Amino acid sequence: MLTLFYKLLPSYPNNITLALVQVNRHKAQLMRKISLIILLGLALPLGAASPEFTLKGERMTLRAYNNSLPEVLSKLQRYGVKVEIDPSIQAKIDGDLVDIDIEKGMQKLLGNLGYVITWDRIHGPHGSWPRLSAITVFHPGFQNLARPLTSDRSVYNVVESKGQRYVADELLIGMKVKTSRADFQALLDTIGGSVVSGIPSLGIYRITLPQGSNVPALVDALKANALVAAIEPNYVVDSPPQKIPTDSTAQNQNNSPKVSTPLGSTKIAVLDSGLKTDASLGNLVSGTFDSTNPGMPINDNGGHGTQMAYIASGAIQPTGTTASENPNANILAIKAFDDNGVASNYGLIESLNYAQENGARILSLSWGTETPSTFLKTAFQQAAQNGALIFAAAGNEPTGNPVYPAAYAETIAVAALGADGTRWKKSNYGDFVDFIAPGHATFPVGNNGPPGAYQGTSIATPYLANWASQYASQNPSASNEDIINALKAAVVDAGPSGKDPQYGYGVFNSAAAENFLK
Repeated sequence: MLTLFYKLLPSYPNNITLALVQVNRHKAQLMRKISLIILLGLALPLGAASPEFTLKGERMTLRAYNNSLPEVLSKLQRYGVKVEIDPSIQAKIDGDLVDIDIEKGMQKLLGNLGYVITWDRIHGPHGSWPRLSAITVFHPGFQNLARPLTSDRSVYNVVESKGQRYVADELLIGMKVKTSRADFQALLDTIGGSVVSGIPSLGIYRITLPQGSNVPALVDALKANALVAAIEPNYVVDSPPQKIPTDSTAQNQNNSPKVSTPLGSTKIAVLDSGLKTDASLGNLVSGTFDSTNPGMPINDNGGHGTQMAYIASGAIQPTGTTASENPNANILAIKAFDDNGVASNYGLIESLNYAQENGARILSLSWGTETPSTFLKTAFQQAAQNGALIFAAAGNEPTGNPVYPAAYAETIAVAALGADGTRWKKSNYGDFVDFIAPGHATFPVGNNGPPGAYQGTSIATPYLANWASQYASQNPSASNEDIINALKAAVVDAGPSGKDPQYGYGVFNSAAAENFLK
């Protein structure tokens, strides 16, 4: 039984104290009194631990320990809930609400504050689920003062086990085609999981688990389940830092972007760390998207994504090339990596979907991981089947090990040349490498460092993607195979005759560029 008492505090007429008394029916145990205190504008002197907020279908559980209301509500964002609140509301919450209907729980939690709750449904091939999609909290009559909370996904909670890194308390799962909604829900109930979102076209669901879950052990156990088609942790990918030359003169050079009217209409999607608001790319940017915090303006805390956008758009040229060779192109700037330079596989898949839905034919991916993913591979297969031409960096460590997505058959893996036009000694190699291109450039923004000269396979990838977009614009009926064949015909063979692990099919340099668009 849960009884709710309201009492106005005489010293603070605008404050509310909520006392929740839960009676334990087992006679052997003592009655436990739980206090849920909301003190608007009054900070308590007690220390606070991190709150726990769990959603399961249409029910919620809250355990708060002298936490601010914004801190409590921020925990909803791991379930994909958009949270807006008036910044002046700093109520303190202390107590428990256990397995209660979400609407009733919010009434008890928010007291006399104004709020709006929005619901939608998660759809998939195995049914649909109601989902709390948004909540806005405000002083009554002042909803216009509510502002979005910074998303928890702007900094992923990453854990590591046996050399594998993944988002804590999450997994990705695909169910067999004939699995019923009821059977799927029964499986979720056994693991305490909740469907947060899904991608119906791929049959992928993102599942949240109770805090502190042993995700690898759970994945291993569920692999044997007769209903499960595929399952894995929500692996993460780290954006690779580009290498800064030791030449201090090169580091201090500034290369201003050159922006003109884009030639052609073939869009390049740059999936990276975002785009700085002062990048000055003008009409070369035809769209932006932040998969770490959908609906928020795009930013770029590190600078890697902005650098890649400069190269992909043709606003900045790699060393050894000229502006006349590499004309401007339209780009979609997509923030797939959080402010710590981490992307989740699910966020990358969402980014791929955005790129395709918004007309990008060319994709430029200047990042990679040695951890293969069934779900990420499936997403790239679907993108390729839908007509996307995908360029991916081979990696900045010469291990010879395959790096994904570059090593997937659906992508074109790009290695890097150094500033002198020869193969960069730190460029990765392997049978998966398809081409090698200029990988040294000077930027007006740094990547977690000063502006100046940077190098890596990161630069070579959008450079080649830009050329592919120019070819597609000049040859609208060309297939992806036509573009790849044109690249093969234009490159300068190097190393052993034919395709080899160091140079792939050959070098795409200025000499190759002269022939490519003829």
